[in-house]
Amino acid sequence: MPKNRLLVNREIATYVQVLLDATQASGTTFEATSQLKEMQHVLVEHPALRDALRDETLDADARVNILGSIFEGFDPSVLKVVSVMAERHELGLIHRFVNEFQAKAEEALDAVIVDVTTVVELDDALRTQIKNKLEPQFGKSIVLREHIDPSIMGGIILGAHGKRIDASVAKQLEKTRVVLSSQRSGGER
Repeated sequence: MPKNRLLVNREIATYVQVLLDATQASGTTFEATSQLKEMQHVLVEHPALRDALRDETLDADARVNILGSIFEGFDPSVLKVVSVMAERHELGLIHRFVNEFQAKAEEALDAVIVDVTTVVELDDALRTQIKNKLEPQFGKSIVLREHIDPSIMGGIILGAHGKRIDASVAKQLEKTRVVLSSQRSGGER
């Protein structure tokens, strides 16, 4: 039977608050946002895993053990809250939970978390430059969550609050390919 939307909203708010309280007490709020994003990514990229964790015929302890083995080394508070969601067959709420947790974490940190993807690790000068560029736009301090992705070939991708700026070499090459493929070369009739 489908749940009432208000009940679902309250459940998500409860999960968020419990995790926020735990991570603030341990000083791991920012790290928890990164770990939740990673969990979300794994569940999106591996539908068989997602389906297994949602399988109501699978024992609740088995779902918790699967999560614990895959995300070994994650913050115990993160694992506990997501395990409770799995036990209660509520992993379908993970995307909303992650987004709402990040919003509350940003409030608690009084900062905006910006995902930065580059080919190589950022140096301190570039970190400072990115923060100085973005702080006036958001009106808050900036915390960078860095990712390294060789597939972008160069450049940078920035993302925050559902917006994304893709200044990667791969994106520029794709734009060039699209423009060139849509242009007539003069020899067509």
